[in-house]
Amino acid sequence: MTIIDVALPPTFKANKKSLELISGDKVDAILQSFEEGLGKVVLYTEKVNTQRDVPITFDIEEKLRGPVEPLPITVYQYYHPDEKTTVFYHPKGGQEDLTRFCDKTFCQCLQSSCPHISLTMNTTITVDQRMEILCSGFNDYAFKIKIDDIKHQSGTTILSATVVETLKKGKYDTEPGTKGKFVLSSGCEAIGKIQEGETYLVIGLSSQSNTDKRIPYILGQDSWIELWPLDKECNEGEKEFCKEKRDFEDEVLLGCKI
Repeated sequence: MTIIDVALPPTFKANKKSLELISGDKVDAILQSFEEGLGKVVLYTEKVNTQRDVPITFDIEEKLRGPVEPLPITVYQYYHPDEKTTVFYHPKGGQEDLTRFCDKTFCQCLQSSCPHISLTMNTTITVDQRMEILCSGFNDYAFKIKIDDIKHQSGTTILSATVVETLKKGKYDTEPGTKGKFVLSSGCEAIGKIQEGETYLVIGLSSQSNTDKRIPYILGQDSWIELWPLDKECNEGEKEFCKEKRDFEDEVLLGCKI
């Protein structure tokens, strides 16, 4: 028997009726049975046809609006669970929108969509706009980081950085001085203007699949990167921006308003 383990986002559930249509004792049934679990649906089939494609299609429903990451589908034999293969899918997009990023023992897919990137001291961006991004439900951390190194790898850009200040911790107790990696698609137009040695504000979401705080932060369409000079680097011509910057940092300490 072949088992297909499909991970589901926390805000989604499988449509049971659509699964019942393709399972059971029906002549044209693809599945023998299925089970709904916490954050996943498990499909059971006699075997996988390796000679031709056999589509297995069912519906999933969004219960609540929330952040969604690419998630794995794992296929393995019942008696040989160690012999498995895994592919990634995105509930709201096709695989052509995904880029695979691997770092030592960790692999994750990320969308080709880009975060908001502002690399000038833009006085038209308000405190409220930044707070809206941070408190949208799609993000849970805000760091000031200093870029140590920039590398390009298989369609991704990897920003190795040191956390200068933690404005909002997110999933982990990330303290100043922590070394981390922030990964985004190399197709982002402004990515080439990010510079080593500069300080940036980064707002994003700790990975839903992370169990290890050393795993890189993935920056997608709901994330934010903005040039964020230290107070001592603000000069006369940048007073307005630096005031907005300090006002935002003070606002973060007060927390998100529900």
